[in-house]
Amino acid sequence: MPTAMTFARVKQYLEAIADNPNAALSVDNSPHRRFWNVTYAQFVNGNVPVVQCHQQPIPLIDHANPAQSAFFVILGSTFCSKPKMPDGGPFITDVGYQVTLADGVTTVPGQKIKDDILEWLSNGFPENGNIPAADGIGVISNPSEGC
Repeated sequence: MPTAMTFARVKQYLEAIADNPNAALSVDNSPHRRFWNVTYAQFVNGNVPVVQCHQQPIPLIDHANPAQSAFFVILGSTFCSKPKMPDGGPFITDVGYQVTLADGVTTVPGQKIKDDILEWLSNGFPENGNIPAADGIGVISNPSEGC
């Protein structure tokens, strides 16, 4: 299924959640820090830094069941006895939750963040989206370049 969601947008969402001025705790003081500040390949094939589940590394992406990927699940509920993130809140599932992206203009509600990340995961977590070209030939790898 086509998606305009990109790895860059996922990173923007995670950055905005981390930089939320209402955050109870700083992600920079957490064991995993800003784990998303890696390359696409490192993210889709990597583990949550430092944190383990039953003394085993936690893959960021569950390739067999992407909708159950740790980084996504923990934004909405607990994961492996670990609290919902960001630790202490606020949470994307909170009523009225929204963040402003780094551009200082774009505001995104928590439900949209959740829906967009799920869409990205459910569509094979493409690095640059996979929107079909208008002529039906090929794929626009960067939707903003297709305009």
